[in-house]
Amino acid sequence: MTECVIYQTLEDRDNYDEVEDCGPFPCSRSNAWLGNGSYFWDDEIIVAHNWAKQAGYNSNYIICQSSYDYDNHNFLDLVGHPKHLKLFRELYQVLKNKLPNRNIKVPTLIEFVKEELGQAFNYKAIRARSEWRDYDFILDFPGIRPAKLNLHPQIQICVIDKSFLISPFLIVYPRSAVK
Repeated sequence: MTECVIYQTLEDRDNYDEVEDCGPFPCSRSNAWLGNGSYFWDDEIIVAHNWAKQAGYNSNYIICQSSYDYDNHNFLDLVGHPKHLKLFRELYQVLKNKLPNRNIKVPTLIEFVKEELGQAFNYKAIRARSEWRDYDFILDFPGIRPAKLNLHPQIQICVIDKSFLISPFLIVYPRSAVK
């Protein structure tokens, strides 16, 4: 088993017991980029802190931690699973052919994948990497083309089914909120 730690950033509403008892919490934003579910940052707590700043929480936020079993493979992995990426590309082309004049967004494609796979879409989470942030650990590859290696990718996991989590949902930041 390969246990991977994940972090959820939440607004601090001074309800710490409720957070740990009832969390994780689903995203309620209409533009949730991986669809319905509870959003976590994979592995790096610094990314959860950065998200709090991006979301406008300023210093009014908490970070909770849980984990999942990477080896279980009960998630759609759009980061490191070649077959999942290929399926996603193929179904993107199918959807693009059905809707040729439409700009297909990620949540639309995910819903289409769910419809196309039906019962075969039995994933408890979706794992994806965003490419829109400023990167702080970048190395250049040699050569003519400007290629880079990102040593600090921002990977997000949308948990659809809470049974995906293998450890308790606990507040880890700020220290004053930790039991």
